[in-house]
Amino acid sequence: MNSGRFKDTFINKFNSLFQLAVLKFELGEINKSTILFQQRLELAIDYGDSNYIEEAEIDIQQLYEKRLSQQN
Repeated sequence: MNSGRFKDTFINKFNSLFQLAVLKFELGEINKSTILFQQRLELAIDYGDSNYIEEAEIDIQQLYEKRLSQQN
């Protein structure tokens, strides 16, 4: 498992990607939001922590559900 400064950097980047993705979604920039959420998942996979991977996967699922509800 990763620790120390590397973990802090990962968490900052992971959280920043989430905030940017949500902002883009709220601004109606759905494609950019989707890319940011996917980058966040890839970051979590590279980091290798199943909790962060699961969190990122859940957020992507919620994004798709919101996209579907907006289309109806």
